[in-house]
Amino acid sequence: MAETSSNASVQEMCHYIYEMLDAGKPLTYALSRLPKAFTDGDVAIIKSGEKSGKLTIVLASLATEYSFLGQIKSMYIGAMIYPVILITVSFFAILALFLFILPGIFSIVEQFDMASIPTTTKILMKFSKFLQGNIKSLSIGAVILAIVGSVYLSTDNGKKTFYDFILSVPIVSKMTKYYYLIKFARYMKLMLSAGMSYIEIFKLEKEIIAMPAYQDMIDSIIFGLDRGESIFDEMQNHTHIIPPDVLVLLKVGEETATL
Repeated sequence: MAETSSNASVQEMCHYIYEMLDAGKPLTYALSRLPKAFTDGDVAIIKSGEKSGKLTIVLASLATEYSFLGQIKSMYIGAMIYPVILITVSFFAILALFLFILPGIFSIVEQFDMASIPTTTKILMKFSKFLQGNIKSLSIGAVILAIVGSVYLSTDNGKKTFYDFILSVPIVSKMTKYYYLIKFARYMKLMLSAGMSYIEIFKLEKEIIAMPAYQDMIDSIIFGLDRGESIFDEMQNHTHIIPPDVLVLLKVGEETATL
């Protein structure tokens, strides 16, 4: 692989794996030391394939899942970008209107009797003058707000607030729920086929799915499994992210051992 690849990083990675294998180390030992290329979930799935003797099947399944989830992710991001672009363009269009276009119109309006000018027009004139007079201060404030916001969103509370907001927006909420549901189900299917235990699966699912609502659900599932309860028993308390028809299918799959 190192000799046939034209990608320098892939060549370096393959040489490292070769050195580890040549030293008698397992494949997953080498992969676990390449965190930029392989996640903990990847390593655990491949390790299960090594132990069960189904490595070729597991690797093929992993490649298929990455390809499928990559397509879904592209569709999801594409759908999310469209409204963001519309909002951004609209914001700058309105800003340009108040800063460059309306002032010229208002300069003509001011030549008339101010008493006869409608109240809404007066409000627009004052707002336009306010923007013109404080554009530098507002720009600095916007930059500071953006920095503070990015720092806050990097925290656990910030991520939770962000995803709670996403899940409250009608159309975006539905897309987000289905995207994470597909990701959750496909990874679970892959790990089950690799022969991993439920506890192992859900611990890895928590790392793979960075959405706080799912992580809370997974924590409750793990806690429930430790007490001898079923997966369905815990998931039915999270219908805000798992649709009822999906819960029914999960229950049937769990009870008939065809999950």
